[in-house]
Amino acid sequence: GGGEREERHNMSQGSGSMAQAQGGVHSSVAPPHSGAGGGFVPQAMQAVDVLQDTQVIRSVAWCPDAKSRLLAYGTTSRALRFAEASEERGVRIIYEVDDFHGGSIYAVAWHSKGRLLATGSNDKMVQLTRVTQSEAGMVSHTAPLVLQGHTGTVRCVAWCERVGAAHLVSGGAGDCLLRLWDGESSQCVLSLSGHHDHLQAMCTAAEAPLVATGGKDGQVMLWDLRQQHCVTSFASNGDEVLSCSLNPSDTMLAAGFSDASCVIWETRMGKQVQALHHHQHQCRSVEYTPDGRWLITASFDGTIAYVDVLDGHVEAVLSGHTDRVVQARAHPHEPWMISCSVDKTVRLWV
Repeated sequence: GGGEREERHNMSQGSGSMAQAQGGVHSSVAPPHSGAGGGFVPQAMQAVDVLQDTQVIRSVAWCPDAKSRLLAYGTTSRALRFAEASEERGVRIIYEVDDFHGGSIYAVAWHSKGRLLATGSNDKMVQLTRVTQSEAGMVSHTAPLVLQGHTGTVRCVAWCERVGAAHLVSGGAGDCLLRLWDGESSQCVLSLSGHHDHLQAMCTAAEAPLVATGGKDGQVMLWDLRQQHCVTSFASNGDEVLSCSLNPSDTMLAAGFSDASCVIWETRMGKQVQALHHHQHQCRSVEYTPDGRWLITASFDGTIAYVDVLDGHVEAVLSGHTDRVVQARAHPHEPWMISCSVDKTVRLWV
C-alpha cells in the first residue's frame, strides 16, 4: 500500500552507541496531573528530570508512535541523541550517534508512523534515517539518506504526508527557497520562492497538502503544495518569525516573533484572532497540544507558557531552565512536555 512506500529505502545499518544519561538528577516521576474533572492542569506541571549535554540543544522531538516513549534531539556538537522517558526513571539517553551531520543540527522531525526521522543542519543537508527500537528497548538506525540542494543552513524540516507517503519540506538560509522532497527517490520535486530572507519556521497541515512558513523577513505564508503557490499571506508587524504551528484541525495558525509576541490567525480568511504579549524576550517556539486545547510557547526569557486557546489567557508559566528556551514539545499521547535550551539541557515536564 501507499502508506508502506517509505519502507523501500535500501539504507545500510549505521553506527551508533548505547549510552547512559550524562549527569542529570533522576527523580521519580509523579503520576500525570489531573484536575477535579479529570482534566489536564498546566499549573501543576513541573520539571522532573534533566539531561545535561555538552552543547546547546537546538531541536527536540517526540516519536509519535503510540507505544513509544522515545525522543530525539540534535545538538550544536553535531550529535543526534535518543532518550527514553518514563514515569519511573525520568528521561535517560539510550542511544547516540556522534557526528551525524557535518554541522550543528537545527531541526528534527519524525514521520507520523514513527520510523523515519528527518534532520536539518548548517552543513546544508537534509538527512533521513530509519530508527528502530527492539522489544527490549534497544535503538538502532540506518545510514542516512542525504538530500542535497540547499545553499545555506537548513533550519526547518517537516513531513508532508498529504502530498506523498515519504514527502517532506525543508527551508532555511541561502536561497531561502521552500523545498519539497520525495524521500523515496531523494529528489527535490518542487522549489517555491516568496521569502526574501531566511526561512526560520515551518509546519505542515494534518488534513491537507498545506505548509505554513515564517521568515526572517517577517512574512508568514501558507502554501498549497499541489497548486504550487502561496494561498494566504498573513499580516504581521514585520518582526522576524521564529516559529509557527497549525492546530490539529488546521483552522488556526500561531507564530512566535523576535519582538516576544505571539500572533494567532484563522487560516481560512487569514484574519488575526489574537496577539499575545506574555513573554519578555523572543518567542522562540509555539506548538499546539495534540488535543488543540493549549498553545505551548517557549521564549528566550527562559520560560514556557501554556495559553488557553479559548480566550487567549496564560494558564501557566513554567520556569526551570537557566538560560534561553529554544523549543518546547508536548508528548503526542501523554500529558508530558519536553524542552531544550541554550543551558545545554533537555527537561522533562509532567
